[in-house]
Amino acid sequence: MYTKALMMCALQRWGIKTQYVKTAEECAELIKECMKAMEGAENLPKLAEEIADVEIMCMQMRVVLGANESMIDAFIFKKLSRLEQIIAAEEERENKKKEG
Repeated sequence: MYTKALMMCALQRWGIKTQYVKTAEECAELIKECMKAMEGAENLPKLAEEIADVEIMCMQMRVVLGANESMIDAFIFKKLSRLEQIIAAEEERENKKKEG
């Protein structure tokens, strides 16, 4: 779907510092749309667009990390494992409440 070459072109054209700022800006725009959705706004297309923007910037940040990109994957694995544990614990508590 994307190529590292395209991400590298963006980084070379605008520079890493500029893309750090752009990443933060895109995250802020996603936060704004999430807050609107929490307030009941029907902003699904805009929310999807901002998610896409953030994911594209994250792809560029992966290129910035280069050889250390596996560090991201390791953190993702660790955090997903933790999320799985949290969900399982909450489900267990809910089941005990229902039984008790």
